[in-house]
Amino acid sequence: MRSILFLILFMPSLCLAQKVIPVYLTFNKTVHMFFPDSVNYFDAGSDDILISRMGAILKLAPKSDNIDETNLTVITAHNVCYSFLLRYSKDIKNLTYFIDDSIGKKIAGPLRTKDPDENLPLAVPLKSGESEYIAVCRDVIKRAPAYWIGSTVKKVYLAMNNIYVHNDKLYFCISIGNTSNINYDINFLKFYIVDKKKLKKASIQETEKVPIFSFNNLQTITAQTNDYPLIFVFDKFTIDYDKKLVIELGEKKGGRNIAIDITQDLIIKAVAFKQ
Repeated sequence: MRSILFLILFMPSLCLAQKVIPVYLTFNKTVHMFFPDSVNYFDAGSDDILISRMGAILKLAPKSDNIDETNLTVITAHNVCYSFLLRYSKDIKNLTYFIDDSIGKKIAGPLRTKDPDENLPLAVPLKSGESEYIAVCRDVIKRAPAYWIGSTVKKVYLAMNNIYVHNDKLYFCISIGNTSNINYDINFLKFYIVDKKKLKKASIQETEKVPIFSFNNLQTITAQTNDYPLIFVFDKFTIDYDKKLVIELGEKKGGRNIAIDITQDLIIKAVAFKQ
C-alpha cells in the first residue's frame, strides 16, 4: 500500500467545505472510529490524545481528564478527507463511530506519494499488551513523586521519581524540565548499563536497555517547562551490584547533555502497582 505524503499547508483548503463532526472522548475508555476504507493519514491538533491506526480503524483515548477541545483530520486511501472536533465529556454513551464517506470531501487531483518504508509520520497500531501499559501509565502519571534523583545542567534537568512493577513490567517515572528561555530539542533519551568503577574509555562496555513502550513522550522541552512527566516501560530486569543503570538525555545541536545513575537497590525496591 502506498502512503500519502501530504503538504500540511494545503490541508485546510482541501477539507474546508465539509461537515465537521463532533467526537466525544472520556478518561479510561477507548473510542473506535470505523472508516469506509484504510486510513492513510491522520493528525490531531493536540498531543493530549492517544491515537493508533489499524487499517480502516482509529482508536482514540485522552491522556487525562483535563483536555481542551481540538481537531482531527483524517485522509483515507480513496483520497477522502474528514474533519472532526474531539471533545471531552465525563459521561459518554457512544464508544463507536461508523463514518460514512458522505460526510467526507473527495480530494481532487493527484497527490504526491512515497513508499511506506520512507518513514512517514503515521502512528503504528497498538501492539499486544499496550492497552494495559496505557492504563497503568495514566494512573501513575498522576501520582506524586516518591523521590527526586536527578541532575541539572544549564537550567535543564532530568530526574527519576519512582519505579513501579506490574505483571513483570517495570514502569520508570521520570521528570524533565527546562527553566531557561531557550527551547531544548531532544536528540536522544537512552538507558544503558555500565560498570560502577570508572574504567578507561576504551574499556567501557554499555548494555543498552530499550523500553517496550513510552508514555507522554516529547521531542522538545519548551522554555520555562517544569516537571514534565514521562513514563518508560521495560520488561522486568535487575542489575548486578557492581553495575549501574545510566539514563542519559542529549540535546540536538547543543551541549546541554545530562546523565543520572540508577543503582541496583532502586530497581529492587520497585513499588507494586495497585489501582
